[in-house]
Amino acid sequence: MRRFLKPFFSKKIFGILFFILQLVLLIMPVTGIYDSNIFLNGGMTLIAISLIIFEINRESSSGFKLIWIALIGVVPLFGIFLYIYVHSDLLITGIKKNLRTLTAKVAAITATMSDAMPALHTEERDEYGIFRYLHDVAYAPCFNCCDMRYFRFGEEMFDSLMEDIKSAKKYIFIEFFIINESDYMWKRLFELLKQKASQGVEVRLMYDAMGSLTCTSKDFDQKLRAYGIKCVVFSPVKPFVSTYHNNRDHRKIVIIDGRCAYTGGVNIADEYINSKVRFGHWKDTAIRIDGEGVKGFLLMYFKIWDLMQRTYDDYSQYLVTVPKAELTGGYLCAFDDTPMDTENVSRNLYMHIINTAKDYVYINTPYLILDDELLQALKFAARRGVDVRICMPHIPDKWYAFALARTYYPELMKSGVKIYEYTPGFLHAKSTISDDIRGYIGSANYDYRSLYLHYECGVYIYKNNVIKTIKTDFTDTLKRCKLFTQEDYRRLNIFYRMAGRIFRFFASLM
Repeated sequence: MRRFLKPFFSKKIFGILFFILQLVLLIMPVTGIYDSNIFLNGGMTLIAISLIIFEINRESSSGFKLIWIALIGVVPLFGIFLYIYVHSDLLITGIKKNLRTLTAKVAAITATMSDAMPALHTEERDEYGIFRYLHDVAYAPCFNCCDMRYFRFGEEMFDSLMEDIKSAKKYIFIEFFIINESDYMWKRLFELLKQKASQGVEVRLMYDAMGSLTCTSKDFDQKLRAYGIKCVVFSPVKPFVSTYHNNRDHRKIVIIDGRCAYTGGVNIADEYINSKVRFGHWKDTAIRIDGEGVKGFLLMYFKIWDLMQRTYDDYSQYLVTVPKAELTGGYLCAFDDTPMDTENVSRNLYMHIINTAKDYVYINTPYLILDDELLQALKFAARRGVDVRICMPHIPDKWYAFALARTYYPELMKSGVKIYEYTPGFLHAKSTISDDIRGYIGSANYDYRSLYLHYECGVYIYKNNVIKTIKTDFTDTLKRCKLFTQEDYRRLNIFYRMAGRIFRFFASLM
């Protein structure tokens, strides 16, 4: 009997039943059952009002509030059921609990590190606050800057990365959102990783299951393990019902022997190094960090590795191997951002750079889907005389996201923000700099997914000459861009503009 019933309790069957239940709740109002039953109608109305009041007072973005209020108000049965399910997802609850434990471990380690916070407090009182925030909220240590190398294109970053991996002696830790198993970029990297693993170098690789879903085989992780490469799949795709897959590992990190770390926008697929053309010329950027700053990347890497493995690694053996490097001036903080708490670290850092700018703010981002606060900050900065420039793609990878992004153009331009589109193709870089003294480069876009829903990472840099290097690249890139105008927006197809306006209602979901 138990054997007969077992298939009916599988995750696949549960998923199908859950879908049918949602469908029934969605069509019930049309059938009249909902309206004809005064008790059901009144009870649901009371629950809907209660949830709307709760959502209005909940610590969340106004964009998310709007979607939930509209859904509960327009389709009460479906909206109420979905809201309760999403906010009581047992898998998410378990992940949050484990992440809190791991974060506490990272916080304890960070507290014992000899970082640059005392010097900042004494010498840079105006900037001390943001480093204090990153230290106390993201548990990210702050250090004096050592050598940093900025890469203008993905192909530059990849060549440097291959050389560093060739010289690896102890370990190689890798984490990417996308890995395309059939591309030249991965094949070249894989051959080198196999060689290093055979030499006794510890090789760990982590990739996002959803990001790599269509470009890796089902047994991709097993293939790696067969060659001695430790592999973790972030949020494996399984036939169960959960909102967890909405939170993706969008981070890009490589750490080699504790002596250097890489981050930026580059994934492991040929378009990122222009070995394959998908959306014209692909403009991406990355940065290489030496010295003590690598410790921040080690901490954030192990936190997510242990979260997926449900283990508690001993980080100390890796942290002590970070070699000393020559100081180059200024301060840096390598930090990560998770969707499992109420702190939107990347967004708050962007707000800091924009709000403290006096001369200029230059932004590279492939997507522009802004919440109210970021939108107002950009407009206010331009209105108070700051030179605000945003560089976007001209050839998009997702037309609907691009149509939505362009709906922000008119009001930004009206306030004095200059918007450029990279005419040769797709700009995938993620960087924000201001006044030659502040800079961010990492994985976070200016959109809801990066700032609220994804796991992200980046490095904040203060008063180091690499910021001027990023600025030079930005101004050089503008020479290959078109300045977008109000007239350009008016010339867009009216249906395209209408579609963008409609998508804007669902901005927090895109």
